[in-house]
Amino acid sequence: MFTRLSFICIRSMLFSILFISLALNNADAQVKEWTLGECIEEAIAKNIAISNANLTNETNSINVKQAQLGRLPNLNANAGHSYQFGRSIDPSTNQFLQQSIQTNNIGLSSNVTLFNGFQQTNTIKQNQLNYAAGKYDVEKAKNDVMLLVTSNYLQIILNKEILENARLQQANTQSQMDRTQLLVAAGSVPELNLFQIKSQLANDKLLVARAENQVSLSKVALMQTMNMPVTTAFEVQKTEIPEPETNGQMITNTDDIFNTALQNQPQIKSADVRVNSTMVGIKVAKGAYMPRLTLSANISSFYSNANKIMGINGVRIQNVGFLASDPTQQVSSAVPNYTFSEYPFLQQMKDKIGEQVAISLNVPIFNGRQVLSNVERTKVNAQIAQNNQQNIKNQLRQSIEQAAADLRAAINNYNAAKEAVLYTEAAYNNAEKRFNGGLMNTTDFLIQKNNFFTAKINVSQAKYDYFFKLKLLEFYQGKSIGF
Repeated sequence: MFTRLSFICIRSMLFSILFISLALNNADAQVKEWTLGECIEEAIAKNIAISNANLTNETNSINVKQAQLGRLPNLNANAGHSYQFGRSIDPSTNQFLQQSIQTNNIGLSSNVTLFNGFQQTNTIKQNQLNYAAGKYDVEKAKNDVMLLVTSNYLQIILNKEILENARLQQANTQSQMDRTQLLVAAGSVPELNLFQIKSQLANDKLLVARAENQVSLSKVALMQTMNMPVTTAFEVQKTEIPEPETNGQMITNTDDIFNTALQNQPQIKSADVRVNSTMVGIKVAKGAYMPRLTLSANISSFYSNANKIMGINGVRIQNVGFLASDPTQQVSSAVPNYTFSEYPFLQQMKDKIGEQVAISLNVPIFNGRQVLSNVERTKVNAQIAQNNQQNIKNQLRQSIEQAAADLRAAINNYNAAKEAVLYTEAAYNNAEKRFNGGLMNTTDFLIQKNNFFTAKINVSQAKYDYFFKLKLLEFYQGKSIGF
């Protein structure tokens, strides 16, 4: 009984282990298929350039906060302790003393700028503009990553389609080789035909291997763009790319696309904001020509261990001189008995509090051309910003014009490749019938077969090239990139 029970337990345990192993294997076999949106989000989240752009703009945010709080009065506390030896001057009485003196002083001071030629106000505006431009720089970095990920993603899909065509060609050649072997064995065709088919099969296998390598390399490129470790357990979601319109798509006027892009492209907005920032910077520099009005206040107190509290402890009779009329007659007077006691620290601090409020006006008259030089430098920076703004607009216009030209070329390439497929497919089907009927030699048949395969690859490449160029133009129009 014990043995049977033990056997049942062991068998149950083995089944459990087997079930868990199968479940883990199935889990490993289920590779995540990444969508284009997921790839873009992952790449943006891990991209170092975007992270640095955000950190750089965080500095601009700090500058805005600092400039805003710069309008408020400052408040500073100070404290000091000194120890003097030998003949010294008591700071509280300005009397010479032949003793060591310890002194303490504490105070609070504050000042606020009432007017400085609106420099503080304009500095706040300029920092706010720099912060806004920094946010557009971040968006530009994200767009660059998005376009790169999209290109790499489409390259994987294209390479997979090429691989699928290569495998179909290999399978087709394999079937032809099997049929040719039977014909050679039956003596219907010469053995040379079999060698030629085998040579073609070897070439097809080479094409399949190359296509597989291209798929792997394109996956590596995408994973590296996403800043994730390269792994074989990576797959993109199978996506059907729509066929281009065979009659050609009318390209929107590039001027219209350019005018739209001027309103939505972050690099344009960043350049515009930076021009405004430099113009405000000129106002900041010119503010130094104006008078500066400042209000200040302070409160302080003082302690010295040389200070004593003086008191009177009764009086005493003391001779003070003689009568003028009778030099022998002494004159006496009551003189108080003075006593000196410690002057406590807190009591001295309370008794010696001093307060001050002051307002000052500083009028610049001559400063070695510093203000003028600063104004001239800011004007030069403004001109550089305007040149950069125009250069970015020129680059955008050129990119749009190039993308439109590329799209027109891609449409023409696709139409030509599609037409070539129709004719090469018809030629291949005819050649296959003639070859199977013994009316065409192997060399000519394989030429038609390879021409048909090449034509299909050309169509795939033209289709994906067209699709990316179309999405690029849509991107400039402010549309989201997607399938």
